[in-house]
Amino acid sequence: DGRVTLSMLDNEGQSHHTTIRELVASSPHVDSTTGRFYVGSRTSHAAALDIDTGAILRLIQTGHDDQNKHTNTDANEDLPTLQGRNVVWIGRVDQKMTVYDVR
Repeated sequence: DGRVTLSMLDNEGQSHHTTIRELVASSPHVDSTTGRFYVGSRTSHAAALDIDTGAILRLIQTGHDDQNKHTNTDANEDLPTLQGRNVVWIGRVDQKMTVYDVR
């Protein structure tokens, strides 16, 4: 399922498990036992594909700053219409975690 798990020790030396998704949601976060600073971000991508030709009709990307970017394969053309086409939408969500040692 694409899940990545991180194990950390608390102040009493007990191990705790968390996912990157949980860390990104609670970012920024400082782990006081290790002195590590966690900064996370999330980006979503979606594409509309023409089932008959395989042409990419839309590319949409949203970042953690919630700014949407709509692009086309040729920036000089208007976006092609989706009406009357056999279209399938595909997408994914990327979670990124950067860790800094602040000690």
